[in-house]
Amino acid sequence: MVVAIAPGKALTSQLGEVQKSWKITWPEVRRVGAWPLQAVGTPFLSRWFQGGVIGFVSAGLLPVVILLLILLARWVMALARQVERFMFPGRTLWLGPVRVSGRLARRNFMAVGDMGAGKSTLLQTLAKHVRSLSENALIVDYQGEIFSRYFRKSHDVFLSSYDRRSISYSPLAEIHAESDCKRVANALVPVSGGSSEERKWAQRGRLLVASCLRICFRQRRSGLEVTNRSLVQLLNEADAEFFKQNLPESDRLRSVLAKDAARFLESVRGVGGFALAAIDGLDPMAGFDAFSVRKFVRDSQGTGRWLYCVVNEMHEDEAFALASFVSAMVVSAKMELGESATRFWMLLDEFGQIPAQDAIPKALSLGRKFSLVSAVSFQSIGQLHEHWGEHRSAAIVQGLGNKFLFRSGEPTHLKWLVSLVGTEEITRVSTSKSSSFGASPSRSESEQSSSRIEDVVSTSFFKGLPDWTCVVLQPGVTGYRAIRVPRVDLGRQRFRTFVANQNDNSAESSRQHSASADDCHNANRDKPDWIDPDDIVGPTSAPSDNSSR
Repeated sequence: MVVAIAPGKALTSQLGEVQKSWKITWPEVRRVGAWPLQAVGTPFLSRWFQGGVIGFVSAGLLPVVILLLILLARWVMALARQVERFMFPGRTLWLGPVRVSGRLARRNFMAVGDMGAGKSTLLQTLAKHVRSLSENALIVDYQGEIFSRYFRKSHDVFLSSYDRRSISYSPLAEIHAESDCKRVANALVPVSGGSSEERKWAQRGRLLVASCLRICFRQRRSGLEVTNRSLVQLLNEADAEFFKQNLPESDRLRSVLAKDAARFLESVRGVGGFALAAIDGLDPMAGFDAFSVRKFVRDSQGTGRWLYCVVNEMHEDEAFALASFVSAMVVSAKMELGESATRFWMLLDEFGQIPAQDAIPKALSLGRKFSLVSAVSFQSIGQLHEHWGEHRSAAIVQGLGNKFLFRSGEPTHLKWLVSLVGTEEITRVSTSKSSSFGASPSRSESEQSSSRIEDVVSTSFFKGLPDWTCVVLQPGVTGYRAIRVPRVDLGRQRFRTFVANQNDNSAESSRQHSASADDCHNANRDKPDWIDPDDIVGPTSAPSDNSSR
């Protein structure tokens, strides 16, 4: 039986034309609801006519009705997705054609691939989504692509090494009690993922930095002026006798210095020098009254304010060390607040170059409990191993649930990408037949099956991915998807990504030192650099080539 469908009163005239063209006889007409259904005996035909559509399907009535209901349901669902995407952009995150629900968004994000493959597009898309939600964020921005377009000088905070527009900042501002000294020291001195001996010396470096911070805190309580310059002098010049005079007998550093003070200080200062990298390039006169990251996280909940750490290629080591410290302070402050419905995002570009510390792995594993969402991008698993170590890198990757895997050409990294996609069991069945002739002819047939485990994709698959194309893996979703990620228009570039310090900046920094954190923010915000015509760049329709990573 064949069913024809046409809307409204046009059915009679349309079927009449079909009758003349195909030489068919009029059958009985039935009505189901508002739709007239016509059964005719003709081969399959689907054709447009004036005022309606007539479709001839070789099937019974019930299967056709079921098919129509399925198609209608799919059409309604597609329409609902479009309405949700365009009329309510904050409710659902779309990364290209991939829909990330609120539950999956809490599982963190990872983009990995070669330079120019398009992985930074993920962070830019997330930045646009976070802005539409008016949620708080830390943006570690390599080359300032997001900062130069999204920064709001009346709302956000800018922090960067050797940039004269940066807010006056010091790690000392994160110390509110003597117990905070160890936490700040752990964030300033990264722990290598290498040998146990390297980790041992890193712990000694943290011990030295923590003791210097305790001395600074006590000097502050006694009324002395303590700044970044004071901390650097302590780390570089203080001898064993100074520590013995200024530290209590219970301090661990004193017990270590009692054995071989000169040799210990000479050896451990090289490790503790990592702390100097985070301080270099900051306002030398900033101290305990400067801007505080922990206070920013605590006071800006629900305000949509962003904190930018821009990494300039001329000062990468200092900028990445500062970004590592700031991200650790954000994690610490967010966890101090306890479980919260106010979400905070950390978008960390070129994560593989950020010095290792304990806070970020903790944020990836426990962040969902504290409404902390992280998104990172890096170039290869080897880069991650270099800074974080093999075991810690594995924990980091496990905590990044939504994985976006772009093109790569490094053999070791390609094998790692293939292992992420997984394996499948392939079963092969072979049939053999035999016949014998003679007094009693016979025939026999046997089957043999063999199975083996194979990779779902090959290394050549990842090596040949085009730009802006990636493989998507999501937690709880079976299999993978290969998608093309659209470029993101962040608007025109409004600020230069870097403005170098000037020689006369120290006097201005001294004046800012006596101000409160908010006053420091306003003072930096109103600097001439923010309204300098050189800081206003011509309009651009899309991010520059730096964003194509």
